[in-house]
Amino acid sequence: MPLIRHLSPCTVVFYYCDRAAVILLKGLLLLDFNVLSLGFTSVVLGF
Repeated sequence: MPLIRHLSPCTVVFYYCDRAAVILLKGLLLLDFNVLSLGFTSVVLGF
């Protein structure tokens, strides 16, 4: 990204931290959803 070279280091760090936080949050939500659906399936199937 050529744009980043013109930005200050703080902006770059903030941008990447923000991206990492979003990815982490999505990962946690996805994991949460998988656990919930697994638990729901177990209940429905009577495991």
